[in-house]
Amino acid sequence: MGQYTNKGLYNSYKKNNKERAELDYYATPTAEVVNILETLNYDFSCLDILEPCVGGGHMMKGIIQYCENHNQEPSLYIGTDFVDRGYTNKNCTLTYGLDFLSDDYPIEKADVVIMNPPYATLEPFLIRGLEIAQEKLIVLCRTQVLEGASRYKNIFSTCPPTEIYQYVERVQCWKNGKKPTGSSAQAYCWLVWDKAPGVQMKHPQLHWIHRAD
Repeated sequence: MGQYTNKGLYNSYKKNNKERAELDYYATPTAEVVNILETLNYDFSCLDILEPCVGGGHMMKGIIQYCENHNQEPSLYIGTDFVDRGYTNKNCTLTYGLDFLSDDYPIEKADVVIMNPPYATLEPFLIRGLEIAQEKLIVLCRTQVLEGASRYKNIFSTCPPTEIYQYVERVQCWKNGKKPTGSSAQAYCWLVWDKAPGVQMKHPQLHWIHRAD
């Protein structure tokens, strides 16, 4: 598998469209986080969970809600982001001003990594996530991420996801953290890497998932 670029995300980030959200901030609807975790039915008890793009806390709220619904007690909820968007939670260890792709990112290992990374730098985010996640990497992304020669060469040819959950309906992420009123032109899926011993990551299993609402 290819190596992530050690150039910091926000040092190299360039907006390629004036309509794009600042720093590619498109928040994941909390209900969809609960939706995929209910589908996976994974036990997070005694595990460290890292969300490196915590933003306004939309995804972290879903993670905590799922764990509380199932009486699971992770060892740590860890949230980091380059920008402080005002999210606070007494149950989480939150640190802002951290670039997930930089050499000085302080978290080297976590049992589970869950994220919706910036599309502009999704490939290095996936590679870094696979390096850090010890048991599971769960990623929301556009379905078109599955195409592309670079991603295939650097990731999917040698380390494909264990499972792909393709949305039947369109899901709309929240531009700049604000709930949208229109419809979405983007198709989304969840990519899941199971890194447990003995799991073969050669032929991904394709599933379909309905939107939470």
